[in-house]
Amino acid sequence: MYDSLTAAYKQRKLFYLTLCLLNCLNPNPALAAAKSVDIAIQGFVIEGNHVLTDAQLQAQLLPFLGPGRRFADIQKALETLQQFYRDQGYGEAVVSVPAQELNAGIIRFSVIEPILADIHVEYQPESLRAFYPESKIRANLPALQSGLLLRSVDISQNIQLANENPARKMAVVLSPGADKTQLDATVKVSGLPPRKAYTTIDNTGTALTGEYRMGFGLQHANLWGRDHVGTFNYITPIESPTHVNLFSGSYRIPLYGWGDSLDISAAKSDVGNSSTDTVAGPLQFAGSGEIYALNYNLLLPRWGEYSHRLVAGYNYRQFNNHCTIGVFGSQACGPSGHEISLMPLSVNYSGQFSWQAQTLSFYLLGAHNLPGMAHGSQNDFTQLRPALNGGGGAPAEYNVFRSGFNFNALLVEDWQLRLAGNGQFSPDALVYAEQFSLAGSTMVRGFWEREVTRDTGFVLNNEIYGPDLAELTKLGDHLRGLVFYDYGAGQNNALNGERKQALDLNSVGFGIRLGFNQSLQLKFDGSYVLSGAASHPDGDVRGHLSVYLPYSF
Repeated sequence: MYDSLTAAYKQRKLFYLTLCLLNCLNPNPALAAAKSVDIAIQGFVIEGNHVLTDAQLQAQLLPFLGPGRRFADIQKALETLQQFYRDQGYGEAVVSVPAQELNAGIIRFSVIEPILADIHVEYQPESLRAFYPESKIRANLPALQSGLLLRSVDISQNIQLANENPARKMAVVLSPGADKTQLDATVKVSGLPPRKAYTTIDNTGTALTGEYRMGFGLQHANLWGRDHVGTFNYITPIESPTHVNLFSGSYRIPLYGWGDSLDISAAKSDVGNSSTDTVAGPLQFAGSGEIYALNYNLLLPRWGEYSHRLVAGYNYRQFNNHCTIGVFGSQACGPSGHEISLMPLSVNYSGQFSWQAQTLSFYLLGAHNLPGMAHGSQNDFTQLRPALNGGGGAPAEYNVFRSGFNFNALLVEDWQLRLAGNGQFSPDALVYAEQFSLAGSTMVRGFWEREVTRDTGFVLNNEIYGPDLAELTKLGDHLRGLVFYDYGAGQNNALNGERKQALDLNSVGFGIRLGFNQSLQLKFDGSYVLSGAASHPDGDVRGHLSVYLPYSF
């Protein structure tokens, strides 16, 4: 992303610090004597500082005043000033001790605050220049301004936001300028053209609506030349096209001046008349749903290798179900035939920390539903999940807390470890749409998507990846095998007359990850159910397939 100092500039900085130490150790007898002779430091004089005030800097040096001081105290004072500059985001500033005589116990420090002189933009490949003009690249980095002292934390945040663009990546490289008071910056731009069409195939459907699904998508990652990202998707079953129609769209607006972004998304689904036999006659089902979401992403200042953000979200979800069973009509469907609307407000804090060959990311989310919209009253919730023995049903004003983590580590000989977990806690009885899914291709594998749900639960995924075999097999650019063990547990918050229905699921299996750079990506997991439920009992097997084929233009 952004290294606060490149190798060349680090060398120059090291040179200045070396000169500083030589000045302190050799040329000046008074300072040399200070190594072994106690001195009384009466005060400090700081020269060359502009971005930080003298009062701010002097406050950092108060602990080093007084009698009985030695060279080590002067060195610690210098390091304290240098660290204070870094803490304020000005890691390029250099603090040194110039050659001097000790007069009346006054120590002089010199500060070099190098300003940015020239900015160069390089493209790889050069054809990207036509899609991402240099003027737009500069506009995406408002913290990179000629004539100003760079604030590394601001540049890092600019780069982080800019690199959330799915088609284009940027990096900033600093180098020495014409003299010690200047720096030059090179912005390296890489990636693909902003337009992309793609096809997906997976088996995330059900036997009722079609197990295998095909999707088509379009994405433009530089709308209006402002880095706005628009995406449209359409998914339908392969077995019976248009029987199920899933439409979705999203729009992202980066706010480079603030360092934040805004996400707007919508989705609509409809399921045509589906029929399956039951002991009471044919079950006829048709339904539709709509989802609208608005999220504001607040990127928080980086702490070294730790990046984090806060996301405030608003969702509106409406589910319309129509059900009949034989001659009994809709009355026999019970809660399955009712409509419901949800309007949760949420706050999500997420972070990521990288060190050596390991990465840890996590999130913590809290959501509160606002009742009162059409089909969102307490009566609607009670009809959808009533208390069997009387009393109130599922509350319309409910709270949900979710969390998750993902840990990746490089083991020996290119082997890799991945540990992931997701969970949900709620003190309330929830309607189906808000329950936590324990089963599916990204949860406990070996089951249909959302085959098993509970009010509260968690899932752990444990995976070990073998070495990359692409070069050995001459197949793809990335090819790894893996073995996994999944475990999940959950229970309901029982209403009057209900049971908690506590259960656990677990499965083992193997998988394959095959990828071609900027092209076909294939994922397959074969699962063996150790502890099952619903339509996949113990000993059942199931494969999860996902294919993604993009084309950029």
